Parts: sequence; structure tokens; C-alpha cells
Amino acid sequence: MQAVLRDGLSRAAAHFGCSALELENDDPVEALHAWALQQQLSEVVALSPMVGPVHDLLGRLKNRLEEAGIRLTLVRRPSDATAFSFASGGFFPFWQKMRAHLADIYPS
Repeated sequence: MQAVLRDGLSRAAAHFGCSALELENDDPVEALHAWALQQQLSEVVALSPMVGPVHDLLGRLKNRLEEAGIRLTLVRRPSDATAFSFASGGFFPFWQKMRAHLADIYPS
């Protein structure tokens, strides 16, 4: 698992042309808070998760960052917003809508 994480960090750093580091802390909210303070950030921008463990932490993270005067801005890629709009009735109905959408974008 650590090798996968390190590979992802390395790829992200190369892609975005900035440093990427693994935050070591049992509490991800406190790790991100400490990192943002150390970097003297006024804003943290991140992709907005729809569900899952990161989504579950967002309320606490936002509050913790706001306590330090740091704004949390969540963004969604247009392609994600389109795909999420198709997800309303199980996998197979989603895939049918997504396949038609992709065929429009990438005709054969």
C-alpha cells in the first residue's frame, strides 16, 4: 500500500510541478491542518468527493481550517459532474447513459 501511495505522490508532483508529501498522523484532519499552517496557506483547494471516508471528514476539516483562517474550496471537474448526473439508478442504467455520452464525445 505504501508503494502505491508513494507512486501516486511522485506522479502528482511531476504532473503539477510541485512537491507532494505524505502526511503522517493518525488523524487526517489534524495532519492537513498542521500542513496548511506550516505552508502558511490562506486557502486549500481539493477535488470534491461525493462519498467515502474523505467525504466523511470534510465537515470537521472545514471547521478546523476555518478556525485558522484558512478557506477550504472544493471543486468538481466538469466530466465528473456529467458522470454523477447519470448515477441515479444502479450500475447498468448508469453505464448505458455513460456509454451513450462517451459515444457522443468519442465517435468511432
